[in-house]
Amino acid sequence: MSSPLLRIADWLHGITCVKPESDLASSFISQPHTPADRLHHLCNIITRDVKPTKNKSPITAHPHHPLVGVGAGIIPRQAPFEHVCSIFPPHDVGFNKTWLSQWSDRSHLTIQIPEIELDRIKEIYGESIGYYFAFLSFYFQALVFPTLLGLLFWATGMAYSSIYSVSLALWSIIFVEMWKVKEKLLAIKWNAFNCHKVEKKCVKFIPKRIITHFVTHEPVGYFPW
Repeated sequence: MSSPLLRIADWLHGITCVKPESDLASSFISQPHTPADRLHHLCNIITRDVKPTKNKSPITAHPHHPLVGVGAGIIPRQAPFEHVCSIFPPHDVGFNKTWLSQWSDRSHLTIQIPEIELDRIKEIYGESIGYYFAFLSFYFQALVFPTLLGLLFWATGMAYSSIYSVSLALWSIIFVEMWKVKEKLLAIKWNAFNCHKVEKKCVKFIPKRIITHFVTHEPVGYFPW
C-alpha cells in the first residue's frame, strides 16, 4: 500500500485525527514523513501479501493482513523464505552517536527523560521504542517512593511490617493506573491511539474457527481468550 493509503487508513481507524489532504503533494509538505514513518512503510512493502484479495478494500482491517496490498510477502522463517531469519531496520548512526554522547554527559542522578527527547526517539525509531523509554522513565521516577519507604521501614526495624506491605500494594495499583493515563496521553500526542485496529497479527496465530465480521462481513479468525 502506498503512503497516501496508509495515512487514509490511519485516519479512518481513528489513529490520527488529522484528515489527509486531497492534494497528495501538499499533504506531504504539510505533514512530512518522519524516519520512523519511512521504516514503517518499507516494512509493509517487504512483508505485505504478494497477491491481495480483489474483493477487499485496501484499508480493511483483517487479523493477519490489516493493510492489504501488493508487496514482497517476505515473512521470516516462513515458506518460501525459510532462509530469512529476521528483518530489522537500519540504524541512524549519526543520531545514535549524538544520543549516546548526550546521555553519557548527563548526571547519573537524572532519572527522567525529557519529553522532547522522547518525541525525537519516537520520530526516529517509532512509537514502540518511544513507549519503551517513556515507560522506563516513568517507572524509575515511580520507584523513588517505594525506595524511600523501604529505607525508612528498614531503618526503624519494621522491614516485615504489614503497613509496609499494604503501602506497596497501594503504590502498585496507583502506579498502574497512572501509567495507563500517561500511555493514553502519549498515544494521542503521537497519533498512535487505536493503533491495535490496524496492528498486524502474528503469522503463527492459528484461529479456533473462522467467523464473519458483523460490520465488514468478511471472514476473520476467532480465538476465545
